[in-house]
Amino acid sequence: MPKNTEPASLVGADILNLVTTGMYHTPLAVYREYLQNAADSIERSSWPGQGRVEININPALRTVTITDNGPGLTHSQAIRNLIPIARSRKQRGTDRGFRGIGRLSGLAFADKVTFRTRSSKKQPVTQITWDGITLRSSAVANADPEQIIKSCVNVSTSGGSDWPNNFFEVEIENVSRHAADRILNASVVRRYIGEVGPVPMSEDFPFTKEIDDLFVKEKQMFTLEVTLTGEKTPIRRVHGAWLKFSEDRRDTFAEFQPVRIPSVDSEQDAAIGWVSHSSYFGAIPKELGVRGLRLRVGNIQVGDEYALDTLFREERFNRWCVGEVHILDERILPNGRRDYFDPSPHVRQVENHLESIIQGIVKRCRNASSNRVMTRRAQSMLEHMESAYNLAGSGYLKAPDAKTLVDQTLRDLEGLEELLNLSDTVHGENARKLFQLKNKLMQFRPRRGRPCMGKVRSGEIAIYQKIFNALTELCPTPTVAKEIIEGVIQYTNTSNPSEIVNIRIQR
Repeated sequence: MPKNTEPASLVGADILNLVTTGMYHTPLAVYREYLQNAADSIERSSWPGQGRVEININPALRTVTITDNGPGLTHSQAIRNLIPIARSRKQRGTDRGFRGIGRLSGLAFADKVTFRTRSSKKQPVTQITWDGITLRSSAVANADPEQIIKSCVNVSTSGGSDWPNNFFEVEIENVSRHAADRILNASVVRRYIGEVGPVPMSEDFPFTKEIDDLFVKEKQMFTLEVTLTGEKTPIRRVHGAWLKFSEDRRDTFAEFQPVRIPSVDSEQDAAIGWVSHSSYFGAIPKELGVRGLRLRVGNIQVGDEYALDTLFREERFNRWCVGEVHILDERILPNGRRDYFDPSPHVRQVENHLESIIQGIVKRCRNASSNRVMTRRAQSMLEHMESAYNLAGSGYLKAPDAKTLVDQTLRDLEGLEELLNLSDTVHGENARKLFQLKNKLMQFRPRRGRPCMGKVRSGEIAIYQKIFNALTELCPTPTVAKEIIEGVIQYTNTSNPSEIVNIRIQR
């Protein structure tokens, strides 16, 4: 490049905005990023099974503080790790975060982010503050990125008597108003961490033990104990004992399907996972936070409920199921936005295997839907057949016509028997009703004596019965015919005969 055309800097100031505001589609992602960093730090420590994170949300001051009991950083490590951008010392494929960007996520939604840390009691606490206001104004002025960083970062130290021996803390100050309703809302944060974060499964979920057992041959699924200040109970995953569709409609988890996906070129698993099969009533309510076959790396969610939609021929069925796929292959890396993975043959290997598993899920969804349609149809047919039986025994029809109606209903019932396939337990209740109705129809005897027609004269009963038989043949169902017949009789019994005559003359 000729010297007279060489730019002063090869990187523009807007790159700083891109790695903050441009990286996150939801303000809640700040919790994912900081929990991810805490998990990486604690997992490398000598007490990985005792990792704790405490989150303090102060809506009045519009601040959030996230503190973990990890090994912390020395002063020199803090300078080296917390100031450079996109120059992470973490290992790709091993650590959850490795791009050196996530720690600045708070600047996308607040004016200031401060890091505090130390690794032993003998050290002072190092404090590094990033000024988001200065960063954004300098970027607008198109200043040199390196100069911007120097101008908006402040480093200081303080005595450590009031601080833990080792810790790492992030404080997000003056959260912007457009993000405050989520970042500063404790119930929303709890739900988000329970859906996305590396927290243990709920004890209410029926397959928690089976999920834990999937990881025995590898390493145990890493989890953190995350609590919100003022709450005694740590956050758990949002999976519960059942799926609540409405106040009076619930579904249970009935079957656990383990998933193992082999690596392209080794005997190791590229991914393991599970599907919790239910009755597949339809789309699971979004607010439950469990629907969809989801992806996780290091026990932190990648993407959301829509991440694997492209593998479903009909995306709607991904909203019917509950399951997870935990990526183990270190060569499969989440992309910068952490909404999917960088393209690679190893990703395609996982996708290929998932397609066959998804086909099984879709088949279950379709079968469940067909069974529900069949059940509703059978219920409707049984109601009409029961109505035909009642009509035949009411005396509204002549005995031969009533017997003809019963014989036709028996033929229809035999067709329903074949339709239901009585060996299928899905239709058990309808099969029981069908068996009872069949016995009643086979034992049917036409009613003798005067039928209950109220004021209808004995000499006119035969005429009424003839009309009622015609109505039975013309109406779409015996239920409709019975309703019209009873309406006619009620009208006859409550009306003045002269009015009936006048009505007939007018017609």
